[in-house]
Amino acid sequence: MKKNTIILIIAILLICIIIFSAIVYASSNKQDATIEEKVSQEIKYLNGYIVSLLGQYNGLNIGNSDFHTSNEENSKDDKQSSEEESNTNSLTGQNNTILITDQKYNPKWKTIKIQLEELYRTWNTINLDLYAVNIDSSAVLSFTDVLNSATQNAQKEDKQKSMEQVNNLYQLLPQYIRNYLPDEQKTQLLEIEAKVVSSYVNVTNENWGEAENSLSQAEEQFSSLINTIMKEQSNQSTMNQAYILVNELRRAVSIQNKDIFFIQYQNFIEKMEMLI
Repeated sequence: MKKNTIILIIAILLICIIIFSAIVYASSNKQDATIEEKVSQEIKYLNGYIVSLLGQYNGLNIGNSDFHTSNEENSKDDKQSSEEESNTNSLTGQNNTILITDQKYNPKWKTIKIQLEELYRTWNTINLDLYAVNIDSSAVLSFTDVLNSATQNAQKEDKQKSMEQVNNLYQLLPQYIRNYLPDEQKTQLLEIEAKVVSSYVNVTNENWGEAENSLSQAEEQFSSLINTIMKEQSNQSTMNQAYILVNELRRAVSIQNKDIFFIQYQNFIEKMEMLI
C-alpha cells in the first residue's frame, strides 16, 4: 500500500513537471513571436519614414502622410505661389502638383534635418529589438554609421551625398528582414521596393543608366514573384498594379523625364504600402 502511494506521488510530480515545462515552452514561443512581430512593425515604420525623408530632398511629400511635417520653408516672395498651390491641392486632393510647381525639386533642408534628428531617437529603440531577433551586430551598427554620414552631409546641405546615404539606410532594411522573417513574399517585396527607391535617388541625380539597372532588376524579380504566387491571393490585383508601375518607371527613365518618373514613383509607393 505504501509502495503504491509513493508511485502515485511520483507520477503526479512527473505530470506536474511535464505540464509546467509545456507552459514555459509555449510562453517562450509566444514571446519570440511577439518580438518578431514588433520588429516587423518597426521595419515597416522605417520603410515609410525613410521613403518620406527621401521625398523631402526633392520637396515632395511621398508615401504615408503620417510622416509629413507641417513645417513650411517658403519665403515671403514665394507666399503667393504657395497659396496658389495650396488652392490647387485642395481641388485635386493631392499633396504634390509636380507639373505646375514653379520651383521644382528644391530640398526642404529644415524638414530633412528635423526628420534625421528624429530618426536617431527612433533608432535607439529599434536597434535593441533587432539584436533580440539575432540580427548581425555589424549590420545593426552600419545603420548608425550611415545615419551619421547622412546627417553630416545634410549639415553641409549637400543634396546628392546626403540623399545617397539615406538611400543606403533604406538598403539595409531588406537585409534585416531576411535574417528573421520566414515570409519570403514580404521579403522579396521589400527588396523590390529597395531597388525602386535606388532608382528614385539615381533619377534625382540624373544617373539614368544606374536608374535603369535598378528598375530592370526590380522588374525581373517582380515578374518571378508574381509567377509563383496563387492567383486567388487577395492582394493579386494590387501586386499586378505595382508591377505595371515598375514598367512605367522604366519608360520614364528611357525618355529621361523626371516629372513623369516622380508622378509614377508616388503611385508605386502607394501600392507598395498596401503590400508590405
